Amino acid sequence: MKKFLFPTLLLVLSVSLHSCKSDAATDGGGAEGPIELPPPESDYEAADFKWGFINKSGQLVIETRFDEVRPFSEGMAVVRLGGKWGYIRPDGQIAIAPAFKGAWAFHNGLARVETYESGFGFINPQGEMVIPAQWEAAGNFSNFRAWVRSGTRYGYLAPDGSLAIDTLLEKANDFTDKLAVARQDGKYGLIDPDGQWVIPAEYDRIAPFAGGLARARVNGKFGFLTPDNQWKIDPQYLDAQDFSAGHAVVASNDGYGLIDKNGEATIAPAYDMMFYAGEERWVVGRSGLFGLTTASGELLTPVQYEQIYAFSEGVAPFLKDYLWGMLGPDGREVAPAIFGLLWPQREGLSRAAIREGFAFINASGQIKIPPAYQDMKDFSEGLAPVQSF
Repeated sequence: MKKFLFPTLLLVLSVSLHSCKSDAATDGGGAEGPIELPPPESDYEAADFKWGFINKSGQLVIETRFDEVRPFSEGMAVVRLGGKWGYIRPDGQIAIAPAFKGAWAFHNGLARVETYESGFGFINPQGEMVIPAQWEAAGNFSNFRAWVRSGTRYGYLAPDGSLAIDTLLEKANDFTDKLAVARQDGKYGLIDPDGQWVIPAEYDRIAPFAGGLARARVNGKFGFLTPDNQWKIDPQYLDAQDFSAGHAVVASNDGYGLIDKNGEATIAPAYDMMFYAGEERWVVGRSGLFGLTTASGELLTPVQYEQIYAFSEGVAPFLKDYLWGMLGPDGREVAPAIFGLLWPQREGLSRAAIREGFAFINASGQIKIPPAYQDMKDFSEGLAPVQSF
């Protein structure tokens, strides 16, 4: 009998519901004067079950006193107290007092925040608003650029807050390897950090370069472009994914298969679905079941699993007979299918659901941190969020 057989997992969530009552307008405000609305932050309610953080020994190192938390990034974690978001340090002390309508992780020393008064801006680790909160929407900094929206148009900021690319674009995305997908006149292309079109906006869809080629769609078909905007592989596929490990998943009327950078098929199109899973392995699906294959089409597992996730830190969660385990890159089941739920490994540990609750396990399925909390999230920078009962 399996030790951790998981017949039923009951997750108890308390949801508080409240209703708002509208008052009719009056001509002179009435005897009591104008109606005063509650502040916007009162839309948030205090959580019944608070959040804190544990270390990899399972010790509670930051008390469960926050209404919501996010993972640590660059030495700080976003937290919510009531209706305001702020930041804490790894010792649990408040680094930036909760004051924001929304807050996001630090990237390259800057964090995106949304104020209750004026929109989106960016703060430094001291909590100073170094880029004024004047934008209707914004993204995180990547490659020293962050997209922003003013009205219906998008542009990009430099880290000093100046507009590196004017707000003239119809759509903008994060930079990846010094290029970003953008839309102009209804078509997509790739721009550099100065706003120059490296690949002109003439495609129905386009993705950043991966493996030296950019996936693009025109007239309903996908192909792959070189950096000088020439077709390396002509548009001919109903669907396509980016190149990874020298190969790309493509789809024709016969199904999904795999091609190399010359457009030659290494796996003939025959599967219902397919995706790159990391570790130079691909997940293939047929008739609702999944298996693991190499680029040459050698099946490392039978097509027998109900689900297979991508590899993370050398292991991939799989579902078989309604229970989860983990596969190695050679197709072996390195952790048996005995878990009710399982998440990808982060910093050497995976979240798993067993009969007693949520636990952290290692790559072979051994429990390293036993159940003690109502909910847990992945480790980041050595700490994991946990929710008290």
